[in-house]
Amino acid sequence: MLPVSVLQEILKHKHLTDLILNNTNIMDQGIVFLQQLENLEYLNLHTTAITDAGLKNLSKLKKLKSIYVWQTKVTNQGIASLLKENPSILITK
Repeated sequence: MLPVSVLQEILKHKHLTDLILNNTNIMDQGIVFLQQLENLEYLNLHTTAITDAGLKNLSKLKKLKSIYVWQTKVTNQGIASLLKENPSILITK
């Protein structure tokens, strides 16, 4: 898992709009930390261990416009579930 210290450092940037975490060892538990980034619009999770459970935690980010989940454990069902709550998000798998 991405160290908590790294996630806490990211959270210091409250106005962050773009976050690229591809090829990191972030897991579903780390996504919970990202819920505090209220201005996040773009999130790249390419080649991580994120699953549908982690993706669901992103539903609280109301400004989120685009998520990349290519080569993750996210399923089409998980994507459909998030799109029910936030239909304007572009999710690339």
